[in-house]
Amino acid sequence: MDCDEIQRRVQAGEEPAGEAAAEHVRRCAACAAMLAAAQSLPRAVVGAAASAPGLASVLAAIEREDRPLASLRSGATPRRIAIGMAAVLAVPLLVVVATPRPDLAVYPAARLLAECAALAVVVALAAALTLRPMHRPARTGLGRIAELLAVFVAVALASLPAAHLDHPASLALDGADLVRRAAGCLVFGTLCGVPAWIALRLLARDGDRPGRRAGLIAAASAMVGIAGVFLHCPIVHHTHLWLGHVGVLALPCLWAIGCTFVGRRRGW
Repeated sequence: MDCDEIQRRVQAGEEPAGEAAAEHVRRCAACAAMLAAAQSLPRAVVGAAASAPGLASVLAAIEREDRPLASLRSGATPRRIAIGMAAVLAVPLLVVVATPRPDLAVYPAARLLAECAALAVVVALAAALTLRPMHRPARTGLGRIAELLAVFVAVALASLPAAHLDHPASLALDGADLVRRAAGCLVFGTLCGVPAWIALRLLARDGDRPGRRAGLIAAASAMVGIAGVFLHCPIVHHTHLWLGHVGVLALPCLWAIGCTFVGRRRGW
């Protein structure tokens, strides 16, 4: 008979009986105190505490947090933010190095910098709010602003007048190619946002229950995807930009809506 066995019996609402249990309780002050406290409570209360559904979910959550990837969210906030920002910047930088848009030489430099800055501000704001410590105020209003700002920036960039008409690759779009090219950009942009989505899910403190921050994670990852496809695709036609670039918002938004719905149903 040991302390664990005594504790299991007490939690199950049983009386530790037998000479071995009695001998252990005489020698162990901690078990004696626990047994005395349990005996002072109604037996039904002790049994209910052991079988409470909330206890099982807490123990399961603790077990999940012991996994190597889940342990990332237990790091210090500055470290988590640094890793998160590196993750959201990695894909756009890789696109610029590996597959940059071919019209960069004729794209107005001031407009290019302004558009990249707008995308970067939204990504940084949404990512920072996602990774905020759990003891800080939720700042729901600021989170909603970040989510709406993501949609606004995506729509605004696709609706601006064409940046230029000076490169063949920017104009090579006709009716037959519209759907194919738009679908290609939609897939490319969505894939560009996946690494940011994974990183923020792993680094967010309530990442196993993303209902509270799903909108922010969706906004940040979608904007990373839009930044990736913007830095890759030279086409300036508005129809293409709406279908292939703004459309990158669709999948993250659907995921966020689903998470919010499930979170409310489960009390997250």
